[in-house]
Amino acid sequence: GFSSTSKYYSIKDKNEAIRSQKFEKAAELRDKEKELKQKFEKENEKWKNKNTKKIINITEENIEEIIVVCPNCYYFLGEKLDIKIVTIYEKLKELNMGEKIKDTCLPLYYPCPDRKEKLFFKTITPFIEGEIKDSFKDTQCCGLGGCAATKEKDIAENMAKSVSLVGEKELFTYCASCVGNFRRKGFKNSYHLLSLILNVDEEIPLGIKSLMNRALFKFK
Repeated sequence: GFSSTSKYYSIKDKNEAIRSQKFEKAAELRDKEKELKQKFEKENEKWKNKNTKKIINITEENIEEIIVVCPNCYYFLGEKLDIKIVTIYEKLKELNMGEKIKDTCLPLYYPCPDRKEKLFFKTITPFIEGEIKDSFKDTQCCGLGGCAATKEKDIAENMAKSVSLVGEKELFTYCASCVGNFRRKGFKNSYHLLSLILNVDEEIPLGIKSLMNRALFKFK
């Protein structure tokens, strides 16, 4: 007959099998994690080497000061160069150029790189007289960050279109990419603060034109 002892060993064997399967799964996940980590480190090293060469080119030119318009460039270069990095707004103030923005209220979208510390935005505040409204704080990104537009197209598009759901008639920001993408996705009343400060009514390149402009400048 079937004894209680044989039943005990049957349950014990089953439990050991379950534990063994978990160990195998854990080992499989650990190996996968190790593989992905090595791949990431390899790609990150390639990226560092590639950008370090470009940075060396900058430092070899004996440049003492770099003026940036882009918040992303401001943080990226600031972390890697032992050169004075200033925003275009600091330079305009130094040269006593630019007009005050006198709108009573500015619904502002903070670009991703500057959202936390707002160091870049602080250099713009001398040109703003009205109230700043953080109306778009729930929009995580304009949809162009992290290659989202190609890797997660639907998510990126929903992010860009979310600014239209806030209820504001206008949007102001200080990132050209954000302005361009918000306009492409339907929020036509998106404006760059620098254009207002310089009092210029410039055309915002949309679609392939923006990409071509950058490509022409890169290989000039």
